[in-house]
Amino acid sequence: MTNRFSELLPLRPLGDDRFVVTPPGTGFLFGGLSMAAILKCAAATVDPAMTPMSLHATFLSNGDWGGPHDLEVVRVNDSRNFAVRSIHMVTSGRLAIVAEAVFQQREAGVDWQAVQRPDYPAPETLRAFQPERLPFRVIDIRPVFPQPEGTERVHPYWCRTLERLDDPGLLACALAFISDYWVYATPFPSGSGASEGLMSRTFSHTLVFHRPLPADSWWLFDCDPLSVCGGRFLSRGVVQAPDGLLLASFVQEGVIREDKRLNL
Repeated sequence: MTNRFSELLPLRPLGDDRFVVTPPGTGFLFGGLSMAAILKCAAATVDPAMTPMSLHATFLSNGDWGGPHDLEVVRVNDSRNFAVRSIHMVTSGRLAIVAEAVFQQREAGVDWQAVQRPDYPAPETLRAFQPERLPFRVIDIRPVFPQPEGTERVHPYWCRTLERLDDPGLLACALAFISDYWVYATPFPSGSGASEGLMSRTFSHTLVFHRPLPADSWWLFDCDPLSVCGGRFLSRGVVQAPDGLLLASFVQEGVIREDKRLNL
């Protein structure tokens, strides 16, 4: 077992902007792992001076955690300030994800944010919590309002990698990995029982990076549903540093359906 996030994404280049990623372990293919692998492969094809600006992924089929996952990157555009990449990820012989990643040469300019720093307890005062469905513990998670893992809202929570990451690229991959945690459960208020007889699944996930990510720091993830209708949900989240600085934001769309497994 590993507690090093950097060991989850062993990347093997095949040439012509094609890669294979074979994470250690077994289990279901977690969407956050897919997004981290996609971002790492896309970043390998751009100028190192470029930093991630946004990542949008559409999930088409399920897969296994360990893969192998075959990724093909298409260089859509390169300019002085931006680089755009299209990525296909194939796992278990099926096209699992279609994604687009945008990178930017950072520029100076006006800096402000509308999101305020919430008055939550410090992460050191909260109890650690490990998602049972993930094969490795590489993230230290501290829910602000602790509860057992289930199908109802867990946000907000503090988290950080157990391993110190100084590489900005790996930090971005770690944030992408964490950003998918429990978003599927946000349509169901904690303790409401609203998820009974239902299941939710992610269809697409969009992540936007706003500011450089501090190394060896806690990140606060919060996410709320904006709409639930027509068998779909849309939730919006933010990622903040301990001082309230807005680091990233994300939007996830998914489907909500009757859980057929209950009728077996």
